Amino acid sequence: MKNCVKQYLRAVRNLFPVMSKPERAYLAHLKTSIQDYFGERQPATMEEIAAVFGSPEQVLGDYLDQAEPEYLLRRVKLARRWRVLTWVMVVALVLAAVFCTWHIWQDYQDYLRYVSDMTGYWVEVIE
Repeated sequence: MKNCVKQYLRAVRNLFPVMSKPERAYLAHLKTSIQDYFGERQPATMEEIAAVFGSPEQVLGDYLDQAEPEYLLRRVKLARRWRVLTWVMVVALVLAAVFCTWHIWQDYQDYLRYVSDMTGYWVEVIE
């Protein structure tokens, strides 16, 4: 496949709100349709592909028109939950890292106070 076909498919894929098995099957069918239409001759530009199959936004609109609303709503809600869970985990990890860093810093300060409070010196006798 030439770069313009890859760019067109990437532009369509980036518009999908979620990417699961039906969406991948739809994109595979679109890729096959593009290859069948152009055959051996590769399209020169993305505009040439868009003239035949529609802009990426139109392709997404066609998919959304044929998809069941309940399925799309369920997938978008699931994707939103995963996104929130991911952010909660990132925030928790950052807070844990800050706490550990603060604790290590406090231990280091205690060590410096201990070393500075030591009086005297050590004498080592070799016999």
